[in-house]
Amino acid sequence: SLSGCQASHHAQQLDQTKQLHIIIDKVVATANAQGDTDGELIAIARRSHSLPYLVEVAPLRDDGQETGEMLRGAMVFIVDPERTDVVSVKGLAVAFGLSDAEQEVCHRLAMGRTNEEIADMRGVALETVKSQVKAVLNKTRTRNRTELVHLAVKVLPPIDGAG
Repeated sequence: SLSGCQASHHAQQLDQTKQLHIIIDKVVATANAQGDTDGELIAIARRSHSLPYLVEVAPLRDDGQETGEMLRGAMVFIVDPERTDVVSVKGLAVAFGLSDAEQEVCHRLAMGRTNEEIADMRGVALETVKSQVKAVLNKTRTRNRTELVHLAVKVLPPIDGAG
């Protein structure tokens, strides 16, 4: 028999599983031209009570232009926010023309560092880092660090060997 805490977590997992299935069904319908979602994001709790996994589900559709065969379905990205060591900003640097200094600042932001920590690590003034953070956010058209990391993961997914 499950303890109260275990039963609660089990019920939460069942609810999240059901919710994820609904999201996948909606996204697949869109891939088959029967829906209108551009994708959805859900947080999935862990047993360890660490930060939840972020699961993004997006429609995948290729009418033979790229793969030579018709492909329709859902693409699922699972991001572990506890694994900041695997987030690469190389894709952002190339796509948005980040300078070497901006790329380094961006990398440290993705690792969860504060402006003060970045300034200390780089041996520069705090105002310099603030200016570089602002430049990175402007160039990438993101409003905050969370959006920046989310974009970095989308541009270059944290797959073994990708970083």
